[in-house]
Amino acid sequence: MNKVICECCGNEDLDKFKELNYSKISSMNYPKILDDTNILFCTNCSFAFNNTKINPDILNLYYSKYYNGKASKSFYNVNKEFVTKLFNDDRSISQLNLLSNFINFSDKNILDIGSGICVFFLQINNKYPNSNLKKYIIEKQISNKDWYNQNNIHILNFDILENIPNQYYGFFDLITMSHSLEHFQNYDLQNIFSNISL
Repeated sequence: MNKVICECCGNEDLDKFKELNYSKISSMNYPKILDDTNILFCTNCSFAFNNTKINPDILNLYYSKYYNGKASKSFYNVNKEFVTKLFNDDRSISQLNLLSNFINFSDKNILDIGSGICVFFLQINNKYPNSNLKKYIIEKQISNKDWYNQNNIHILNFDILENIPNQYYGFFDLITMSHSLEHFQNYDLQNIFSNISL
């Protein structure tokens, strides 16, 4: 294994990485190039990532057109009224409970990166119905565009890997990335962290 660094914890000790293969029996569509790559699991912090550089055009095409992860499947297989009004997502509720110790959910600008069907924002709507939050997302799968519009969620059309437009410097009171960091390439993570910390 070549020199590797975990961008989450800084681990460089090769003995603290496990190599895992992508499952060939998955029901999820994925680019052929993933057949020739491995996932590295950092035993120091539990972050897993693909350390192979993949052409960004291939990944953009994959996530915008072919990715059929949990959010995509859920959206087409559940009653949307149930998800919007009644559905409780334990992970989102836990995140909200933690965040409420640090932020007042009133008149804030919140950005969620890799939102799927925006369960996090839907839970905010349920818990803080009069919060007057402004909700923004960066999401490659825009097949759910009508769903976002119905729930007052604004899609930002810029690439998080590039410089964020000047009007968004210091604009957001909170930026969340739940179960989305692992979808970026390891060598892009420092750039992403730099971009979203402005």
